Amino acid sequence: MQRELCWHGLLLRYPPQAGGVDGLMKAGSRISTHSHLASLHLIEIRGMFYLFPVEKVGIMRAELAALATTHRPYKPEECAELARRAAEFVDIGELPRSGPGGYVLLWSDEHSIAWLNTWWEARDTGFHDHDGSAVGVYVLAGRVSNEGLSIAGTRQVGFYGAGESFSFPGTGIHRMDHEAGAVTIHVYSPPLRGIGHYEVVDGFLRRTPGSPDEASPPSPGLREALGVG
Repeated sequence: MQRELCWHGLLLRYPPQAGGVDGLMKAGSRISTHSHLASLHLIEIRGMFYLFPVEKVGIMRAELAALATTHRPYKPEECAELARRAAEFVDIGELPRSGPGGYVLLWSDEHSIAWLNTWWEARDTGFHDHDGSAVGVYVLAGRVSNEGLSIAGTRQVGFYGAGESFSFPGTGIHRMDHEAGAVTIHVYSPPLRGIGHYEVVDGFLRRTPGSPDEASPPSPGLREALGVG
């Protein structure tokens, strides 16, 4: 039987690409208007609270987690494939379009972690590393770019639109630009432990460690030093 779960306006479908509505509920809806969903579960995600039908939470989490079942870390290209497959469970048509955007945890286990990211405002991540974690990115909507840190030679920038994906090794340093309106899924393996931000300070390249929950800021000094427009 097809099921759908509305996660703060994000419609997750099971099985993927199925039609119809079964127990659709938006966060903050009046419970009295959904008497068939009397059993609700309150979940906190990054400081925000969401209401879920209890019987649906396990279904979606189990199905998404099943994608990542493995006994080893994933290679970069495998992360990109996982991101593509996870996108089959996501319908972005119901996404609210207010604010700068946000992040939704899709799964997290010993070997990988996946996030759905919405970028309603353009954002440059600055040059950063993933502290040894490879990443695979799938673009559901909009357009993004990816650029590795190149010290000499021609810049190598990749541009990706809806339906396209790319990966980056855990040993690399890169930056991403997200055009306003982009929606992406990022799969990291092993799970992110931290992020290192790179910037030029007093003429020296400096790495500043950060939490995986913190957004990496732009690197204007490094971009200027590299001649990156």
